[in-house]
Amino acid sequence: MVRPLQLRVIGSRDIFQFFVPSKSTLFESLEFHLIHPWDSELPFSNQSREGLISIIVNPDEYGKEMARSVNGDVWLWFLKPLATTGKAIREVAPNLWEAERQAVERRRAFLAAAELNKSSIVIVPDEASFDYCHQQDLRVILSPPPVSDAATLLKSSDPVMLATWINKEPSSYTRLFVEGLPALVQRFEGDLMMKTNSTWPSHLIITHDSPGKSLPYEAAIFFRAGATLVTGPLWPRWGLEAGLDYLEYSTPEELRRIVHHLVRYPKSTQLMARRGAQKSVLFNATGVYQRILAQVGTGG
Repeated sequence: MVRPLQLRVIGSRDIFQFFVPSKSTLFESLEFHLIHPWDSELPFSNQSREGLISIIVNPDEYGKEMARSVNGDVWLWFLKPLATTGKAIREVAPNLWEAERQAVERRRAFLAAAELNKSSIVIVPDEASFDYCHQQDLRVILSPPPVSDAATLLKSSDPVMLATWINKEPSSYTRLFVEGLPALVQRFEGDLMMKTNSTWPSHLIITHDSPGKSLPYEAAIFFRAGATLVTGPLWPRWGLEAGLDYLEYSTPEELRRIVHHLVRYPKSTQLMARRGAQKSVLFNATGVYQRILAQVGTGG
């Protein structure tokens, strides 16, 4: 007999609520908990439920105690890689390279200290991270991030609104790119955007906080929303193609050229946005969970 499954997602940012499917026949119950890394108490630390799956998004933000305190099956979902990806900049920007290397080492140190049980799995975004976890004898799965169908409802009220999404305290690397952009490019600070549903942009600039390649979760959300994405190098791309499904920049000068073009011809990327949205079905939350559950065998 197949046991009913329940899904609980724990994340440090409001946007991680999109990890929860808007509706799903896979799970009997769905819930999202916004837990900040500095929160000392968990509202569910003593709860134990049959068939409960708890996803901790970016678990290294919390420390090893989080994984130990959550009951049931625990999925540690890393959105950032566990292997360095910016080797090409080692010679030209050694400080940026070192910052990325240290961030990867912190994530690896978290895994080494987490003391995972047999029901825990690690989910990573790229093959190099998968290979690393496999070498450490961890139960690991390679997967794109899940995005709820609710993201497809995030439509702009203005077909020519340009915006950039940055953290409240952007890194020095981020500032290299956003400084000097035209004043008409609106700035949204992190998850404040989640509270302004009437002002979703038609064109969104995603800034990376380091030179290492990754696929920011914001990018996955806005692919599903059908917006025009302008972003730094994405990896992995999951079938998405730069120049066809989104616009990719490598330098601050290149970003400024792209933005100036969009200011003059904002409707020139409508077909590109539609292509990106069509391909982003790979991020559909229900489909992502179906594929993982088939590999894990949970519920059998």
